[in-house]
Amino acid sequence: MILPKFNPLIASSILMLTSSLLASPFDGNQSNLSSRSFPLDTVIWANTNIPVCWESLSTDANLRNEVQNAVTTTWEANSQVDFTGWGQCPTGTFAGIRIGVNDVGPYTERLGNELRGRVSGMILNFTFVSWDPNCITNHGLTSCVRWTAVHEFGHALGFAHEQNRHDTPTTCTLEPQGTMGNIIFTDWDNNSVMNYCNPNWNGNGNLSNIDILTVQTYYGNIPRYTSPSKLLEIPVVIVSGVSYTATLDDFDGDNAFSLRTFNRTGNRSSQPARYAGTTLTLLMLKVLDLRNHVESLYSATMNFNGSTFTVSSATQLQPTPITFSLVSH
Repeated sequence: MILPKFNPLIASSILMLTSSLLASPFDGNQSNLSSRSFPLDTVIWANTNIPVCWESLSTDANLRNEVQNAVTTTWEANSQVDFTGWGQCPTGTFAGIRIGVNDVGPYTERLGNELRGRVSGMILNFTFVSWDPNCITNHGLTSCVRWTAVHEFGHALGFAHEQNRHDTPTTCTLEPQGTMGNIIFTDWDNNSVMNYCNPNWNGNGNLSNIDILTVQTYYGNIPRYTSPSKLLEIPVVIVSGVSYTATLDDFDGDNAFSLRTFNRTGNRSSQPARYAGTTLTLLMLKVLDLRNHVESLYSATMNFNGSTFTVSSATQLQPTPITFSLVSH
């Protein structure tokens, strides 16, 4: 009873949404962004269950717990990422992130999955005596540890420094630092935990709205539309309280999507699509270009009129569309 309603109906509406409304503002410009952007999408972890271990458990157990809690309440809480383990690192190979502790500026040696198995690939500071002792004076030791952990785990997820972007405004005068990203699909974010120009040091450990959109884009298991192939993949759509996964395409380019797969799923999504009554809601949809880079993010609603779905609203979430106004003089 559900399938006949859901079948070709979603198809035609999504085509209207994606074909006519989802033109990327970055088309033809990606080559100019290849060396100084954020994030680095070539190092995104394929598995959202990412093992973590400590090189030594002789460090302060309470501060280790603070690190885990800080990461759990930020990156994990806003995505499908699950950092697992958190025990003693093995002497042999390890498939995840290995954390060392030293009184130096916290850092990661690489971004994203290039940290896999790297001994002390992430270094955190638990004392702040030799490096930045003013942090304890200004914020307290626990906050210093938590806030730097949130920042470094952003790197571990594949996110470069925001000030590394080519479109960094002149008001941010800090030099690029560390590994560069390779794509831009959001506005430059002054409030990002990854931005050294953030007026709050490491964002006070709080993800900005764009940080949340970014981690959900790569680790939220959200719907995706690949513009060259006209393929729409919905990992999770909730219909009458039941989760399904769907794949639709418009391979023949006739402005009518065909439903190729529609199956029950146990998968989860940070932004699942929903179908209720006569309305399909896509809270978040990422649009990919021919090189599989994210170009933009949209939300949309579509209404069923008895035979087809029509787009009732579509909002570009990122990058924010540029608007112009005529001013008479």
